[in-house]
Amino acid sequence: MTDNRYSINDLDLVRPEQLLDQGIPLPLLSGKYEVKEGFCAVITEGGVYKETLAPGFYYLYKYKMFRNIRAVVVDMRIKQLTISTNRKYQIKFPVPIQLDLDLVVEYKVRDARMVALEIDQPLHALFDRVNMVINPIVSVATYDEVNLRREDFAARVLQGLKGMQLQKTIGIEVLNVIITNLKALDSGEDALSQQSMDEFQTFRNWQLDSAILQNSQMDIRTMLLQASPDERIKIIRDLIDKGYMDPAGGFLVQPSSKSNANPSQIFNNLLAGNNFSSPQQARLESTYGFQNNNNLSTQNNQGQYTQSRMNEEINLLKTLPGAHVDVKSGTDSNGLFNGSYIVRVDMPKSSGGTIVCVFSCGPNFPDTPPRYAVEVDGEDTPFESSNVRGWRKQYLFEIVREVIASVG
Repeated sequence: MTDNRYSINDLDLVRPEQLLDQGIPLPLLSGKYEVKEGFCAVITEGGVYKETLAPGFYYLYKYKMFRNIRAVVVDMRIKQLTISTNRKYQIKFPVPIQLDLDLVVEYKVRDARMVALEIDQPLHALFDRVNMVINPIVSVATYDEVNLRREDFAARVLQGLKGMQLQKTIGIEVLNVIITNLKALDSGEDALSQQSMDEFQTFRNWQLDSAILQNSQMDIRTMLLQASPDERIKIIRDLIDKGYMDPAGGFLVQPSSKSNANPSQIFNNLLAGNNFSSPQQARLESTYGFQNNNNLSTQNNQGQYTQSRMNEEINLLKTLPGAHVDVKSGTDSNGLFNGSYIVRVDMPKSSGGTIVCVFSCGPNFPDTPPRYAVEVDGEDTPFESSNVRGWRKQYLFEIVREVIASVG
C-alpha cells in the first residue's frame, strides 16, 4: 500500500525565502525588486510580515534601513497536484476489494500570506486533506460505482474538499478533481476477504433463486424440478392415489377418478410446462398449493407483496450475529394499517458498543427505497448508503452490512 506523498515538492508552490538588497535609500541608488506575472511576493521587515506585493517593479527605499527585508515568492497560478495510490484504499461492499486510485487536484492559492508564513508544507497539507476526504467516500462505494460512475466519484471528492473550507485553513482553494485512474483489484489471499466473498455469493445465489421462483410459472413441472427427492416421491404417490398413474409408474389410459381428462395430455403438459385446464388444474392446485401467474396477478396486491417481502427481510436480518430485530406496522390517522413498516435492528460492534439501524419502509417498498437512520453507541451517525443511492430493490440486510463495514 503506497502513495506518492514522498515525491511532492513544496518548492513548486513556495520558493525559498530570499534576502533583498536595499542599496542606498536614495531614489536612484535604492535596491530594486521585480515580481513576475502569475506570482506574488510576501515581504517581511525584520522578521515581521509587512505586505504582499502583486506583479510589478518596486524600489526598496520605502522600507526601513538596518532591517532585513526578505521576500517569499508564491505561485498564484492555477496549478495541479497529482496523487497516485497503489492498494491504499479499498471498498468494503460487497466484499473488501483494494483499489489503484490516481487523481489530479486543480487548486489555486487564495491567501499568499498564510501559505508563505503560516503553513510549513502547504502542498503536503493539501495532499493529506485530499486523502482524508477520499477514505470515507471509498469505504461506502460499491464495485459498480468504482467501475461505472467515475465522474460521480470525483464530484463527491470535490464536494468533500469544498466542505473542509481549505482556503480558510491552509489558504488554498480546490477548483476541480479529475480521476485519471480508478481500478478495482483482487484482494489476494486474505482469509476474511475470501470468507466475505463466499458469504456474498451464497446470499446472491439465494436472492436470484428467490426472484426466479417468485416470477416463475407455478405448474406441476416446476414443482417437480424444485422439489427435493422426497417431495417428488410424495407428489408422484399423490398422483397414483388420484388415479393418474398406476403403481408401476405408467400413466393410465383413463384416470380411476371421475374425470373427462386425457392422462396423455396431462403428461405432455407436465413435460412442456403448460398449465392444466380445469377441473384438473383446480384439484391439483388445491392439493399442492400453487397457482398460475394470471391467478396470482388477480389475487395478490401490493400490500401482500410488501408483507411477503418483509417476511424475507426479517428472516435475513436475524441471521446477522447478535442481531435483535423489532418490526412495527404503520397506521393511519384512524389507527388502521397503512401498509408501511418500521424495522429496528440492534447489533453489537466488533470493537465494543452497539449499532442501531432504523428503517421506514413505505407501502410501495421495495419498489421505492426505505428511509433510514443509524445510531452508534447512542449517538446519531451520518451514513450514506450506496445501496440506497443506486436502489434496485436490494434487501435491508445489504444496507446493514454496509453500516457494519463502515462503523463496526
